[in-house]
Formats: sequence, C-alpha cells, structure tokens
Amino acid sequence: MKSLLDYKILFYLLLILDISANEPPLQYPEPAGGWKGVCNSTQIQSPIDIPPINNKSLIIDDGSHAKIVSLSYSNILEGKVHYDQGHKWTTDELNIGNLQIYLNNTLFIYKVNSFHFHLYSEHRIENKQYPMELHIVHKNVNENDELNTHLVIGIIFDYKDDKENKFLNDINLAEETKINNASILDLINKNDPFYYYKGSLTTEPCTENVNWIVFKNIKSMSYEQFNKFQNWIENSNIAYYGVGYGNARGPKRLSGREIYLENYKESIGHIYFKRNSSSGLSKGAIAGIIISIVAVLSLVTIMGILYKKGLFTRSVIPPTKPPEINSTSNALAMSKNNSNIV
Repeated sequence: MKSLLDYKILFYLLLILDISANEPPLQYPEPAGGWKGVCNSTQIQSPIDIPPINNKSLIIDDGSHAKIVSLSYSNILEGKVHYDQGHKWTTDELNIGNLQIYLNNTLFIYKVNSFHFHLYSEHRIENKQYPMELHIVHKNVNENDELNTHLVIGIIFDYKDDKENKFLNDINLAEETKINNASILDLINKNDPFYYYKGSLTTEPCTENVNWIVFKNIKSMSYEQFNKFQNWIENSNIAYYGVGYGNARGPKRLSGREIYLENYKESIGHIYFKRNSSSGLSKGAIAGIIISIVAVLSLVTIMGILYKKGLFTRSVIPPTKPPEINSTSNALAMSKNNSNIV
C-alpha cells in the first residue's frame, strides 16, 4: 500500500510534467533576464556578428581548423521528417544523411537531427542582418564526446534579386508538412567558402561547445517566398515577436573567440591565392607576386640583348639645322640701326 509520501511525490511529478507540457514559447527579443539553461553565459554563445576580413578576430585559414570531407545527404522525402511542436522539422532515427569533417585535424561524423528557419537571420555578416537563415542541426555519432556534441550549418538567404529558390519551393509550410523531394545539396557544396567557430545553440538551453559552419555565400530567395515564411512563422504561435525581430536571437560577444574562414580565395589579376589575415600575404600570394616581377625583368633583359644585337633599332629624330646667317646683310642691318641712335 502506497504511503502518503508516495502520493505526494507522484502529485509533484505530474505537476512538473503538466507545467513543462504547457510552457510558454520562447520570447523574442530575448528578455533582459535571459532564457533558461546557460543562455546567460558570456563565453561562447551564438549567434555572432561575423567581422570583416581585416579584423584580427577573423583568420583566413587553410583547412587546419575545419575541412569538410563529405556532405552525404539524401533527398528529404515526404514521411522522412516530421514537424515538431515549435518551428523545426526533426529527423530522429531517420537516415537523411551525415557530414564528415576534420576539426583541428580530428575526423568527426555528424548525423542530421533537425532543421529550422529564423526570420530574420541570426548571424550577421559585417554588421548586416539578412531576411532569413536556415539551421541544419547535426548530432555527433560518438555520443561520448561531450565537447563536440553538436554541429550546426547556417545558410543565409536574401531576396535582393527576387529570385526563387528551389529548396524553399520544395517545402510546404503547414503543420502537417509535406516536403517534395527537397535536397540540401541544392544549397551547399563542401568546397564553398564558410566560417567556422565555436558557439552554442541559439534557443534554450543554449548548449555550448557547438561547432558552427556558416556558409559565406548568400542564397537567393524571392520576396514572395519570404512573405510565405514570414506569415507561417508569425501564425505558428511559437514565440512572442518584437517588431523587427522575428524569431532571431541577437548577436553575442565574441569574448576573444576567433572565426576561421575556410575555402576562401582572393586574386591578384588571374593568380588566385589564400591569405592569412594574421600574417599578411600567404606564401602562395608572395610567390605569385615574385613570379610576376621575375617575368617582367626577364622580358626587359631579353629586349636589351636583342637591341645590342641590332635586332631592335631605336628611331632618333635628327636635330633641326639652324638657318644660315648672311654676314653681309646682317652687318648692313646693324649699321642701319646704329644710324638711328642719337
């Protein structure tokens, strides 16, 4: 027979479950007191404002910190995902695909867990916020690695060119969502330039030590597509929205973190090279400049040799011969002039 204490414990457990099942949605913008979990941490929270290339916090890297080996994603078919309460599609126990990546020279395999959208973009690039951002959340297949539990891919969209995006067209925005053979590979390629940094989840509980991959290239979307997503998010009752915020968390301090720009190339003329912002021009850039200088000097030297052999001649314009002066007429002119002097 259960004691009174057992019933009390059962009552409080049911109360806790009831409260958690009816928790209010996240409030946007993030309230002054913050959200639950470690959301008030000032260390490695996300999102961030990604600085420009000449900023000391942004390092143009050669893949030593993050190098994508493969993006093995199958097409997302109807029935492969289900729409979770909130604002995301979850793929638990469904093999939609995985990502293999070297992080600091260690190979990791991450499996797709869910994906969701934020209006407006959570990550800013050089202090610019864009209309929308897609997050593809991955979980480490090695569940014992507590320092690399999650990897999130961020893909940013802009309607500046008002051009429809196929991936967005393949997603039906409804609670009973049907996805028409959507492919993540329509959006990204492993060789595309991307930013890598250590951060957190951008919603409660804001778990830290998340590996972030934010692709640099902005993807197109039409203004009509943006309106559809905006109406869907505003009508989905997933959060309280402040004017101009949507469901986007504000940027957090870097707190000394470095961001690595991978797969990035610059060019001088037609010579492409990678540059490390912490040490100026890379070896490839310096080599390219030296090769250009040597080529010019070699051409000048060859032309000099050919000139000495007479194969090149220099056109010289002879000086103009001064007119001859008639000494007799000149003397008479001088005498005539002198006669006028008093």
